[in-house]
Amino acid sequence: MARLRLRACDEEGVQVVVETGIGLGVFSGKHIGVDTIVRTASAVAIRRVLEEDGPSYKNIRAVVFALPIFDKKRSGRRTDDTFDSFVHEFQEPQYAGLIPVLIADQDMHRLTVAIARAGFIASELNPADSHGVFGEYWQNRGPAVEEKLALTTVGLLVQHHLINPHVQNTNNYYII
Repeated sequence: MARLRLRACDEEGVQVVVETGIGLGVFSGKHIGVDTIVRTASAVAIRRVLEEDGPSYKNIRAVVFALPIFDKKRSGRRTDDTFDSFVHEFQEPQYAGLIPVLIADQDMHRLTVAIARAGFIASELNPADSHGVFGEYWQNRGPAVEEKLALTTVGLLVQHHLINPHVQNTNNYYII
């Protein structure tokens, strides 16, 4: 799926791909013991595709992962989540792809809109939401963008951003 998603974005002329991992097994997967497996597999897959296929992309110039840090504490420390899984998989061993990657705990909509306003063709995707509620695709062109953006923004605000003080903390941004 990662290969297909990025190839489709490249063929559509997308220059900056913005993906999020709200879900990725954090919610429903945790209860059946597959949350870590899902997060790790997602990070490994997208990294492998970027390293293998990146040189062949005609349009993609960067990939941004807007991933959540959940403020769950056990024994005085934050538990591993999607953000941690992606940072780990892109750092060990060091990412060797030609396409620059930004991993940030940030609002994917705000990032995508800022990228689009800067003149880039941007896409936005939540490819593996465990609930399937926000697993939709958005590009900064075409009809019905406002409706999709409004629906997803409200859902993500309730699900993540209103309860998470880490979103605006720039110490949680990693440029790789």
